[in-house]
Amino acid sequence: MPAEPRTRPSIRTIFVFFGAVSLGWVLSESLPTGPFRTGPRNVNGSVTRCDARPESERGSSTTKRALDHIGISVPDIDAAVAWYRDVLGCYVLMEPIEGVVDDSHFGRIIRDIFGEDFQGMKVAHLATADGVGIELFQFTANEAQDTPFAYWKTAIFHIAILDPEIEALAKRIDESGGRQRSRIWKLWPDKPYRVCYCEDPWGNIVEISSHPYAMIWSNFTKPHAP
Repeated sequence: MPAEPRTRPSIRTIFVFFGAVSLGWVLSESLPTGPFRTGPRNVNGSVTRCDARPESERGSSTTKRALDHIGISVPDIDAAVAWYRDVLGCYVLMEPIEGVVDDSHFGRIIRDIFGEDFQGMKVAHLATADGVGIELFQFTANEAQDTPFAYWKTAIFHIAILDPEIEALAKRIDESGGRQRSRIWKLWPDKPYRVCYCEDPWGNIVEISSHPYAMIWSNFTKPHAP
């Protein structure tokens, strides 16, 4: 019985084969071995090495932790919940509830945090699209800031929301009781990163950023020039 003729591999097959071999070589040269894994690739082409070992085995290295939530004080919590939901696009996890100092479990927590003279509050829980919590407080003894945007005082003085359509969100803030404080600025002339400072209707500073924070600020060899 005559042997069947052998089929010559196509150019595509040869290309895929050598491409796979080349990719395997690149990965074997670039990926770390052992307990270390590859993190994000830096702008200069280098690869960040991430230690995947348990903290107990890393010596003095510090565990990197995620931001869980922030707390914001407002004079009208119902209006604030609606504004942060409808304007900034937050999810409402829990509608406002009362918090008082009493002998209940929650009351004892409040007493421990705020002290015996605490007069009471309402609190609501929201979250941004990436899961960072926004905890809104309306305290019974609420007082407006003496100086709005007191950036020179030691405190957390703004939050930042990510939105590539900065103009549209800044306009929406301006038209819904808040205020656009600054122009929309490009951080570098040759890069698309833009920011704008605004206020919510109660004077809390809300920055809008066009790109993620780590993308904007990591791995730059030249900082901003004055």
